[in-house]
Amino acid sequence: MFEINRYVNGAKHGVQLLYDLNTSVRPKYLEYYQDGRFIWGTYPSADVDYTLEHGTFLKGLALGVDSVFVRAPFDSTTIWYEGTFVRINGMPTPMGIHRVYDEKGMVRMEVEYDSSRVHEGIGRKRPSVIRRNQSN
Repeated sequence: MFEINRYVNGAKHGVQLLYDLNTSVRPKYLEYYQDGRFIWGTYPSADVDYTLEHGTFLKGLALGVDSVFVRAPFDSTTIWYEGTFVRINGMPTPMGIHRVYDEKGMVRMEVEYDSSRVHEGIGRKRPSVIRRNQSN
């Protein structure tokens, strides 16, 4: 295992990455802290490919707060997922528009969790619109 941790004034702050170099080039686990407080965490090595295909997390998202806007990177720089999560009945629930990006930073999918609209498209800044029912 290999960790990349960031500290401000002795407390974890920002993106924290945990790698298993034997299994993936992507972080095994990613956590986000503010002033030493856990805000959210996810599993990029398990979730990135699944999310790029389906628009949702396979292993899920852990929340340390009641609601948060998540910007989850592939690594320390490039974002692969962004959207707001609200804890409802103890579970992180996606709300509003969520975007999934490919490794070049282009929008792959956009999901509106308030409706059944899913926008898909590779290599475009604004994807085409496809309607699909969401189970969330």
